[in-house]
Amino acid sequence: MRENAPARREDSSRIGSVFVKRVVRHKGLFIAAAVVSVVQAAVSLAQPQVVSTLLEGFQANREVYGWIGLLVGLLLAGAVLMGIQQLCISVMAENVVRDTRSSLARELLGMSFSNLSRFRRGDLLSRATSDTQLLRQALIQSSVQLISGSIIGVGALIAMAFVDLGLLALTVVAILCSLLLVLLAARRLKSLAVASQEGAAAYASAIERALSALPTIRSYNAVGTQMSAVQNAVEQTWDNGVRFARLSAWLTPVTSVAVQASLLLVLGVGGFRVAEGSLSIAALIAFVMYLVMLVGPVGQTASAISALHQAAAADARISEIESVTDTVASASRHEASTQPLPQDTTIAFSGVTFAYPDASRGSRESDRPTVAEVTFRVAPGEKVGIVGPSGAGKSTLLSLLERFYDVDAGSIELGGIDIQNLDVDALRGMFSYVQQDAPVLAGSIFENLRLGARDASDVECREALERVNLAYLLGQGADGNETRLGDQGANLSGGERQRLAIGRALLAQRPVLLLDEATSQIDSQNESLMQKALSEMAPGTTQLIVAHRLSTIVDSDQIIVMRDGVIEDIGTHTELLERNEFYLMTARQQMLVAGEWEQDVDLEVQPS
Repeated sequence: MRENAPARREDSSRIGSVFVKRVVRHKGLFIAAAVVSVVQAAVSLAQPQVVSTLLEGFQANREVYGWIGLLVGLLLAGAVLMGIQQLCISVMAENVVRDTRSSLARELLGMSFSNLSRFRRGDLLSRATSDTQLLRQALIQSSVQLISGSIIGVGALIAMAFVDLGLLALTVVAILCSLLLVLLAARRLKSLAVASQEGAAAYASAIERALSALPTIRSYNAVGTQMSAVQNAVEQTWDNGVRFARLSAWLTPVTSVAVQASLLLVLGVGGFRVAEGSLSIAALIAFVMYLVMLVGPVGQTASAISALHQAAAADARISEIESVTDTVASASRHEASTQPLPQDTTIAFSGVTFAYPDASRGSRESDRPTVAEVTFRVAPGEKVGIVGPSGAGKSTLLSLLERFYDVDAGSIELGGIDIQNLDVDALRGMFSYVQQDAPVLAGSIFENLRLGARDASDVECREALERVNLAYLLGQGADGNETRLGDQGANLSGGERQRLAIGRALLAQRPVLLLDEATSQIDSQNESLMQKALSEMAPGTTQLIVAHRLSTIVDSDQIIVMRDGVIEDIGTHTELLERNEFYLMTARQQMLVAGEWEQDVDLEVQPS
């Protein structure tokens, strides 16, 4: 029993935190609901006394019309107050969910990639949608039951004590027995609630994984295999949900039996006492009415406990995201950033070493980091190419410059200032970044173009599309306007997505352009157009270009050759042809220079 005590205290603390942490921001509505509940309880508790007085009036042949009118008024007032209370609680719950979803979205969109890689995408979507919705439902249900039920329950017990202490003792014994059983069963509800929600998250992850690779899955006739994984998640969710439902359903009959037993005891004992003249019929009816009022709160206790445990489980999953601490933040991890962005855009890597965290790479090999002791310098306005086999760490350099990750050792400077001492949002505002997979957001073409230039006019957007040879997409929409893009740009080819990404970068006109295999899916004719558009960028624009196709970087001011995470050589195209074997063989493979070549270069494919 001692081993379970900390767990019980943790559960109680978690349930309490759902209210303290989430509801305290909207204490005005909560207090209003509590005040209305007090008034409603007083109105409800007055009704049995009015009925008792009416009965006594009938027995004594007194005038009772006024009491009848008062009873009707109390019934109407109770209904109105109940509606107001429900409104306050519902609005409060909606406000809580709004704040929680906003906070969760802010955390997810600002979280470092190191931390994001710890979670499955479907699991994150489940936390942001179903868990917050569950929190809303639980808050509405449990708040009404706890506020209203507790006030009416306590008031009914006090009123019953004034009517007859003996009958009250019988009632309390029966109810305490039922509550004890409910509390014992509630200990199991928390684990089942967590398991049920994790099962739902596993289902969402399985569906998201399958949909993201659906063409490949269908091409390899692997729909059955993926369906098995989805079905396993469905069955797991169903099993946990049924077990939770069974336990929750068992609690309600237990409380119902206890309440019915107490009612029968009261009627039996009370009827006997009425018969012997020690209790009036009016008092017995009033006591029974108070007992009926007590039935509601006691019967609702079980469902309130179930709802609270579900809310606690949802809150725990949401809080796990909100409590993540990022080393990559808007301020330096050493001290608050007060340094303005430098005008000088000189980029300097000095002894940079970095290895991906365990969650994103499966294991972290400290003796072989992704990049090691990388040192180079890029002057403002220079065009620098980065080449090497897959897995050499080329793309990682761009990610470190953008501070998607922080370096493990060494430093990266912009204009002589360590980028960790610069505001990360302002730092990224210096870069136009074109990824190899060229992500496209569902929506319009112009919305995608304006990601980096929110104030760009329609005319400027059209000019950007013309420069990347995508103007033909305008006017193809169903309404005669621009084409609407599907999820991940499904209605565009790979080359079109890359050209759209380059158009976005051209429109942004930022001082530094980062291209990560940005033309790998573009045909040779359009690649020439892209090269021309990039060469016409604003004077002084610095370009860092990761490339496998040397034709895109032969005119670079310097070319960095990377092998196994380290810099093997730096030089111009001509210099590297003369002294670097890997670069020469690559150039021969791509027929940039004459001569025979043998494929004896390590081209082991690894994530870069």
